[in-house]
Amino acid sequence: MSSFIALVTSPFRGGPSAGRAVFYMMIAGLAATFGNATIRFVSPDLHPFEITFFRAFFSLFVLAPMFLRAGPGSLRTRHFPFHVLRGAMQAFGMLVSHWAVAISPMAKVTALSFTGPLFATLLATLFMGERFRLGRMLALIFGFSGAVVIVQPGVIDFDLGAGLALMGAFEFAITMTIVKLMARTESSLTLTLYLGLVATPLTGIAAYFVWVTPTLVHLAWMFVFSACATISNLTAAHAVREADMAVVMPIRFTRLIFAAMIGYFFFAEIPDTYTWIGGMMIFSASMYIAFRERKVKQDTAVIPVAVS
Repeated sequence: MSSFIALVTSPFRGGPSAGRAVFYMMIAGLAATFGNATIRFVSPDLHPFEITFFRAFFSLFVLAPMFLRAGPGSLRTRHFPFHVLRGAMQAFGMLVSHWAVAISPMAKVTALSFTGPLFATLLATLFMGERFRLGRMLALIFGFSGAVVIVQPGVIDFDLGAGLALMGAFEFAITMTIVKLMARTESSLTLTLYLGLVATPLTGIAAYFVWVTPTLVHLAWMFVFSACATISNLTAAHAVREADMAVVMPIRFTRLIFAAMIGYFFFAEIPDTYTWIGGMMIFSASMYIAFRERKVKQDTAVIPVAVS
């Protein structure tokens, strides 16, 4: 995996860290979208909870060569409780998100997942002491209005898939905040290893109640899914290590393009106008918040010197 990452990022080597972070996040989005496509292929036969378990279980095999190369030191950590918390939260998030992908159009679920950065901003404002600025508040209102446009409450019947996608986005906000805090001292491999070790038994409990013995074809698809998910997790972790969240998070919008293309060519799905409009509203709000927060940090970093 390390040689693969070195190969695909070679054009960015020596360049600005922000450029590498953007590229990492694009790879993460593409891998995640292909992984979601495998859920759609398998979900008619297996429950999403079982698919989620195999994703976590097979990720340990995907990570095994990297663990053997890095050695036991890759499990050394000073934040074990946070790894457990992150693993539990992401296990729940994967269960609801994969369920959403199995029952709703890919582009719609992807567009709603963009509310993750908005939820992260809201959480930071409410619980991490960040200032409640007017621009940020208006951007949040505008962005969440985009989610309303997609879901269309009162116009169409309640969409379970949309609700699950929003729950997954909220979980994403929590886990990415935890990852950003731990990425200061933890490697991408350590973060991903602990995710697999914690999420596998937890998702296995959920899978037990809906278990259907998979065929070899199912197992092959789920291994592909796990590989895509692991690549996505690793590259996303690399991205947040390379640059601020304000730089990398808006790049997740490319996932809507990837999801629309894969949904169209493989599942004959055509995103409706409301999905595109709402997705753009959410994306625009996320972009405003990201760049506004970046500017505020730059301004506050400059301390004027009084001249006597």
